[in-house]
Amino acid sequence: MAVGRAPMDFANWSGYVATVPPVLLVRVTPRLVEGFWAKVARGAAQTQGMSLPPLKRFKSGFARLRAFCGDSELTPIHPFKLEYRVSKSESIYEGLYVFAPDAITPECSSVKLMISSEKEPDKPVTPIVEARVIKQVWQDFETYRSQK
Repeated sequence: MAVGRAPMDFANWSGYVATVPPVLLVRVTPRLVEGFWAKVARGAAQTQGMSLPPLKRFKSGFARLRAFCGDSELTPIHPFKLEYRVSKSESIYEGLYVFAPDAITPECSSVKLMISSEKEPDKPVTPIVEARVIKQVWQDFETYRSQK
């Protein structure tokens, strides 16, 4: 896979995911960013009539995920940290966290994810999951809850 391309699958993890009981998978993939000097180089190339695509690299690897339903921290079934080789000498990490299908419910006052990077593990990014997404996840697992 070329440097700068986000991994699109988990290679041999597909079989594992297909055979487990219904679970909620949360995948955390590092951001791709274009550095200052790469932008300058593209701008210089454009002055010579060359149109280059953005030259993006991974910003920082994944370190940890913490998920919360309201104020209660959710315990993952499996907190996987997967290595992704971007070159012969460099790799970056992604997260694949497995939660119970009923971990996130409409009763959660809010759902937030605290995502820490390798570069700044003490400064997590904390997105709030939209209510419509929580509702959709709950509805998607309805069939499996009724089978119990």
